[in-house]
Amino acid sequence: MAKKRSEKESEPAAVETQATPDNSFPLTLDEFCQRLSARDKRVELIGAFHAREVKARHIKDTEANFRQRYEDFVRAPVK
Repeated sequence: MAKKRSEKESEPAAVETQATPDNSFPLTLDEFCQRLSARDKRVELIGAFHAREVKARHIKDTEANFRQRYEDFVRAPVK
């Protein structure tokens, strides 16, 4: 007698894909700030960070580098 295959065995395994950005590909400063504003609602802080990055000529970089500089910017003492 042949065994009846269960539904789990007969279906191929579902591959989970999420739309997470790859941190190794460069993106523009504007793209980074738009993505950041979706989760961080401090628009004045994002605007100040954007202005500082433009002044430093950091227009294109990886998301990881932008994120690190943003976190450093947020933690920096006010002058």
